[in-house]
Amino acid sequence: SRWNGDTWSTPLKISENTGFAEIPSLAADSANTVHVVWDDETYGTSGRVAYKTRASGGTWSAIETLPLPTGALFGWNSRVATDNTNAPHVAFSSGSLAGDSIYWTRKVSGAWTTPELVSKDAAGNNITDTQWSDLRQDNSGNIHLIYQSWGQGVFYRKFSAGSWSTPVLVSANAGYTRMAITPGGEVFVTWHNGNTNAIDVRWTQSGGTWQPETTLATNAAFSFFGFPIMGVTTDSKERAHVGWGEKDAGNLIDLRYRSFVTGSGWQAVQDVDLDNNDADSPVVYPDKWDNQHFAWTEKNPSNNQWEIMYRVAEGTIQTVGSGGGTITANPGNVPYVTLDIPSGALSANTQIGVQIGPVPENVDPTQVTIPRAFTFRPSGLLFNGTSTATFFYTDSEIGAVDERQLKPWVWNSQTNAWEARTGSVNRAQNKIAVSLTGFSLFGISAPIVNTAFVTPTSGETIKQAALHFEFRLNYADGNEIVAPETPEE
Repeated sequence: SRWNGDTWSTPLKISENTGFAEIPSLAADSANTVHVVWDDETYGTSGRVAYKTRASGGTWSAIETLPLPTGALFGWNSRVATDNTNAPHVAFSSGSLAGDSIYWTRKVSGAWTTPELVSKDAAGNNITDTQWSDLRQDNSGNIHLIYQSWGQGVFYRKFSAGSWSTPVLVSANAGYTRMAITPGGEVFVTWHNGNTNAIDVRWTQSGGTWQPETTLATNAAFSFFGFPIMGVTTDSKERAHVGWGEKDAGNLIDLRYRSFVTGSGWQAVQDVDLDNNDADSPVVYPDKWDNQHFAWTEKNPSNNQWEIMYRVAEGTIQTVGSGGGTITANPGNVPYVTLDIPSGALSANTQIGVQIGPVPENVDPTQVTIPRAFTFRPSGLLFNGTSTATFFYTDSEIGAVDERQLKPWVWNSQTNAWEARTGSVNRAQNKIAVSLTGFSLFGISAPIVNTAFVTPTSGETIKQAALHFEFRLNYADGNEIVAPETPEE
């Protein structure tokens, strides 16, 4: 299912399994192709790794099955990542009755390479008691791998310039590990410590120097299926975010996370979802606007059914008090929106979130819309007076529109429709200012300008080889073009 900025699309079954199918992993490449792998018993009673892609236009490929190592009985627990050529890399667990190892394969010129055993210790010895791994790519196209040995701990390796680095022992007391990579290539690894029942983390700074282990939570919760609940991700500002589940005083599961900020360390604990009877299978993914998307399964106590839950942590979060302040959302150091809250607009300290997201697909087709929408939270917040949001855009984003007609559109949840509002456009600085009395979902658009060439009428006289022609311009919605006010327009 796919989030389009407004709703989730109708779920589509992408497997064709007659046997058991489980443990999916996905990654998106620079062409916005989505790569998916999962474990499927349809292609062998012991299971094989299945692979499928979705092109940016929505077309799904046929299912492929990954090759098995020589003598192996199965492949499962797979992870996928892509490099800077958009080639998929897959790590998976495979082996025989003697034990499992982690293997790696990638697609080269349309074919999968022979699986290579990559789960080794620092001395280069093969490790045969590994099942869990994680695979991530960085902005330079390097591939990062971690894998867990039940007897030796968690190891890390990097694939760069065609070869794998020497394994590094991250922790000897780690299980069910997860990893994320910052845009600058720093590595964050989190795991469950079986000796202390804690969620621990270790990371690199200053170009790859490993930092000491740090404990984030001391009462890690296990799901019904026996797995600790946790995840880790990063954003464009080199921050990392670790989420986990822990048991509260009432023996219920609370989902929480903490963020790491370079120079400031680990920040205060944030709540994601509280008081669950049971929860499992957590994942967290960042988007290009630094929002952190949490998804997990949760047991509904009323019918004992497992349901998929979702929540997003806004990419920009800031506390503003009664004295007012300015919030700037600039993921990737690109200014997208500022929110100016004057003194007295808030009666108390309030945590304000700014979420930049995709434009919902139900916008008016006669409008050209800046390719992002803006949601301010908390939902339902009302100001004492007005505040000002300033949205920024580029010339290439507005294309064939009359820039003078740019307007903010607000989503009305009461009528389930977009409503045009008034804004102040500064064309010289490519921005539009909007007065707010409260929060909602905003988009910025203007009418498309259509041009039609009117051919000469049949039999019209042409003098001295001159051709009479005219252009007729109008907005795509049928309205007449607004007359220019100055010659420059």
